[in-house]
Amino acid sequence: MRKEYSLKKSTSFFLFLFTIILLSSVYAGNNSSDRKGFLWKVQSKTGTAYIIGSIHAYKSELYPLPKKMEDVFDKSDALAVEANVNEAKPESMMTMINEALYNDRTTLEKHLSRETYEMTIQKLKELGLPLEIFQNTKPWFVALTLTSMELQKLGLSPEYG
Repeated sequence: MRKEYSLKKSTSFFLFLFTIILLSSVYAGNNSSDRKGFLWKVQSKTGTAYIIGSIHAYKSELYPLPKKMEDVFDKSDALAVEANVNEAKPESMMTMINEALYNDRTTLEKHLSRETYEMTIQKLKELGLPLEIFQNTKPWFVALTLTSMELQKLGLSPEYG
């Protein structure tokens, strides 16, 4: 069971990183006038909706957005987002932190395969993060933290996501 959990989480983590790298390469060589975006139009007899694929961290070169995307924003009556980080409430942050921690005195080590746990320790050391901070933390939160730090090392920022 531990190996299966570890494999699923590791696979998800690497798929996420692959997606970021792929998206980065799609945008990297394009200037704002010729690059394509991730914009889909969904239309029915009664209305039109646009879906835009988002990148949660990027470089300032992403801007300005393609004119077609800006036009869609300007014409839209409403904007729905997956999470409004501009209006994050302290209670929401506390809920997330509480969900990230084990409440039953278990540890990260008990929920990862030996190999994954050792790789995690090594990566934390490389980034200068003490293992003690993450001992009672769930694997998804450790992966999120490590991914965020790696993206920052690549020069990507949530400010431009």
